[in-house]
Amino acid sequence: MVVNDMLNDKKVYPTELQESMLQEAVGLIRQRYGEDASVLGIYLSGSIVDRTFGEYEKPTHQDGEPRLGSDIDVMLVIKNRLNFLPLPDEDQKHYSVRHIGKKPDIPVYRMIDENGQDVFLRGKHPVEPMIVTEGLFEGWLSGKYKWGNEQSRPFPELVREYIIVKETGQLKEIRERYVR
Repeated sequence: MVVNDMLNDKKVYPTELQESMLQEAVGLIRQRYGEDASVLGIYLSGSIVDRTFGEYEKPTHQDGEPRLGSDIDVMLVIKNRLNFLPLPDEDQKHYSVRHIGKKPDIPVYRMIDENGQDVFLRGKHPVEPMIVTEGLFEGWLSGKYKWGNEQSRPFPELVREYIIVKETGQLKEIRERYVR
Protein backbone atom coordinates (compact mmCIF):
# COMPACT_ATOMS: atom_id res chain seq x y z
CA MET A 1 0.00 0.00 0.00
CA VAL A 2 1.19 3.52 -0.78
CA VAL A 3 -0.15 6.51 1.13
CA ASN A 4 0.46 10.23 0.67
CA ASP A 5 2.35 11.56 3.69
CA MET A 6 3.72 15.11 3.88
CA LEU A 7 3.23 15.54 0.11
CA ASN A 8 5.42 12.53 -0.54
CA ASP A 9 4.38 8.99 -1.31
CA LYS A 10 5.19 6.50 1.40
CA LYS A 11 5.39 2.76 0.87
CA VAL A 12 3.77 1.18 3.91
CA TYR A 13 5.63 -1.84 5.27
CA PRO A 14 3.90 -5.22 5.62
CA THR A 15 2.16 -5.69 8.98
CA GLU A 16 4.67 -8.26 10.25
CA LEU A 17 7.60 -5.92 9.57
CA GLN A 18 5.78 -3.02 11.22
CA GLU A 19 5.15 -5.14 14.31
CA SER A 20 8.80 -6.16 14.48
CA MET A 21 9.91 -2.53 14.15
CA LEU A 22 7.40 -1.43 16.77
CA GLN A 23 8.88 -3.93 19.23
CA GLU A 24 12.39 -2.68 18.38
CA ALA A 25 11.31 0.92 18.94
CA VAL A 26 9.67 0.10 22.28
CA GLY A 27 12.83 -1.73 23.38
CA LEU A 28 15.09 1.15 22.36
CA ILE A 29 12.92 3.75 24.07
CA ARG A 30 12.43 1.65 27.20
CA GLN A 31 16.18 1.06 27.42
CA ARG A 32 16.96 4.77 27.02
CA TYR A 33 14.22 6.29 29.22
CA GLY A 34 12.40 3.55 31.13
CA GLU A 35 14.43 3.74 34.34
CA ASP A 36 14.90 7.53 34.32
CA ALA A 37 13.10 8.81 37.43
CA SER A 38 12.57 12.24 35.84
CA VAL A 39 10.47 10.65 33.07
CA LEU A 40 6.90 10.18 34.32
CA GLY A 41 5.39 8.90 31.11
CA ILE A 42 6.35 7.56 27.70
CA TYR A 43 3.78 7.26 24.92
CA LEU A 44 4.21 6.10 21.33
CA SER A 45 1.76 7.20 18.65
CA GLY A 46 1.61 7.98 14.97
CA SER A 47 2.26 5.73 12.02
CA ILE A 48 4.22 3.11 13.98
CA VAL A 49 1.12 2.54 16.10
CA ASP A 50 -1.63 3.00 13.50
CA ARG A 51 0.08 0.69 11.01
CA THR A 52 0.97 3.18 8.29
CA PHE A 53 4.72 3.02 9.04
CA GLY A 54 6.98 2.84 6.01
CA GLU A 55 9.57 4.50 3.81
CA TYR A 56 9.29 7.40 1.39
CA GLU A 57 9.50 6.91 -2.34
CA LYS A 58 11.77 9.99 -2.45
CA PRO A 59 13.77 11.42 0.46
CA THR A 60 12.02 14.33 2.13
CA HIS A 61 12.82 16.98 4.72
CA GLN A 62 10.73 18.18 7.63
CA ASP A 63 11.96 21.04 9.78
CA GLY A 64 15.15 20.88 7.69
CA GLU A 65 15.79 17.35 8.91
CA PRO A 66 16.30 14.50 6.42
CA ARG A 67 13.72 11.74 6.30
CA LEU A 68 13.90 8.50 4.36
CA GLY A 69 10.98 6.99 6.23
CA SER A 70 8.35 7.51 8.87
CA ASP A 71 9.57 8.96 12.13
CA ILE A 72 8.91 7.38 15.50
CA ASP A 73 6.65 9.69 17.48
CA VAL A 74 7.39 9.53 21.20
CA MET A 75 6.06 11.74 23.96
CA LEU A 76 8.17 11.96 27.11
CA VAL A 77 6.40 13.57 30.03
CA ILE A 78 8.83 14.90 32.63
CA LYS A 79 8.37 16.39 36.07
CA ASN A 80 7.11 19.97 36.19
CA ARG A 81 9.91 22.53 36.03
CA LEU A 82 10.78 25.95 34.76
CA ASN A 83 13.11 26.59 31.84
CA PHE A 84 12.46 23.65 29.58
CA LEU A 85 11.58 25.24 26.22
CA PRO A 86 13.88 24.28 24.73
CA LEU A 87 15.61 22.07 27.25
CA PRO A 88 18.91 23.53 28.45
CA ASP A 89 21.99 21.91 26.93
CA GLU A 90 22.72 19.81 30.03
CA ASP A 91 19.20 18.37 29.93
CA GLN A 92 19.42 17.69 26.21
CA LYS A 93 22.57 15.74 26.99
CA HIS A 94 20.82 13.91 29.86
CA TYR A 95 17.93 12.84 27.61
CA SER A 96 20.28 12.17 24.64
CA VAL A 97 18.44 14.52 22.29
CA ARG A 98 18.97 17.61 20.19
CA HIS A 99 16.31 20.24 19.56
CA ILE A 100 14.76 20.22 16.07
CA GLY A 101 11.59 22.27 16.68
CA LYS A 102 11.11 25.16 14.26
CA LYS A 103 11.11 27.57 17.21
CA PRO A 104 12.59 27.32 20.72
CA ASP A 105 9.14 26.86 22.26
CA ILE A 106 8.33 23.79 20.17
CA PRO A 107 9.51 20.84 22.31
CA VAL A 108 10.43 18.45 19.49
CA TYR A 109 13.79 16.70 19.60
CA ARG A 110 15.70 13.99 17.81
CA MET A 111 17.31 11.19 19.80
CA ILE A 112 21.08 11.06 19.50
CA ASP A 113 23.65 8.43 20.43
CA GLU A 114 26.71 8.80 22.68
CA ASN A 115 28.65 10.32 19.75
CA GLY A 116 26.00 12.98 19.10
CA GLN A 117 24.73 11.27 15.95
CA ASP A 118 21.03 10.97 15.18
CA VAL A 119 19.45 7.65 16.10
CA PHE A 120 17.60 5.95 13.26
CA LEU A 121 15.72 2.68 13.58
CA ARG A 122 17.03 0.43 10.82
CA GLY A 123 18.87 3.37 9.26
CA LYS A 124 15.77 5.21 7.98
CA HIS A 125 13.45 6.06 10.84
CA PRO A 126 14.40 8.88 13.24
CA VAL A 127 13.30 8.64 16.86
CA GLU A 128 11.75 12.02 17.66
CA PRO A 129 10.62 12.61 21.21
CA MET A 130 8.42 15.50 22.17
CA ILE A 131 9.44 16.36 25.72
CA VAL A 132 6.78 18.09 27.80
CA THR A 133 6.18 18.70 31.49
CA GLU A 134 3.34 17.10 33.38
CA GLY A 135 1.50 20.44 33.51
CA LEU A 136 1.86 21.02 29.78
CA PHE A 137 0.72 17.45 29.09
CA GLU A 138 -2.46 18.03 31.11
CA GLY A 139 -2.99 21.45 29.55
CA TRP A 140 -2.82 20.03 26.03
CA LEU A 141 -5.04 17.07 26.78
CA SER A 142 -7.63 19.31 28.44
CA GLY A 143 -7.55 21.83 25.59
CA LYS A 144 -6.37 24.61 27.93
CA TYR A 145 -3.21 25.12 25.85
CA LYS A 146 -3.06 25.60 22.12
CA TRP A 147 -0.69 23.92 19.70
CA GLY A 148 0.03 25.99 16.62
CA ASN A 149 -2.81 28.21 15.39
CA GLU A 150 -5.69 26.00 16.46
CA GLN A 151 -6.74 24.33 19.64
CA SER A 152 -5.41 20.80 19.47
CA ARG A 153 -3.51 18.19 21.32
CA PRO A 154 0.21 17.63 20.71
CA PHE A 155 -0.47 14.12 19.54
CA PRO A 156 -4.02 13.81 18.16
CA GLU A 157 -3.34 10.07 18.09
CA LEU A 158 -3.21 10.09 21.89
CA VAL A 159 -6.99 10.24 21.86
CA ARG A 160 -7.18 7.41 19.34
CA GLU A 161 -4.29 4.95 19.21
CA TYR A 162 -1.23 5.00 21.39
CA ILE A 163 1.02 2.65 23.28
CA ILE A 164 2.00 3.28 26.86
CA VAL A 165 5.63 2.40 27.44
CA LYS A 166 5.77 3.93 30.94
CA GLU A 167 3.23 5.80 33.04
CA THR A 168 3.05 6.86 36.69
CA GLY A 169 -0.23 6.59 38.56
CA GLN A 170 -0.69 10.35 38.62
CA LEU A 171 -0.16 10.61 34.87
CA LYS A 172 -2.61 7.77 34.31
CA GLU A 173 -5.24 9.74 36.22
CA ILE A 174 -4.59 12.81 34.08
CA ARG A 175 -4.74 10.83 30.84
CA GLU A 176 -7.92 9.00 31.81
CA ARG A 177 -9.59 12.29 32.74
CA TYR A 178 -9.22 13.64 29.19
CA VAL A 179 -8.65 10.71 26.83
CA ARG A 180 -11.67 8.52 26.24
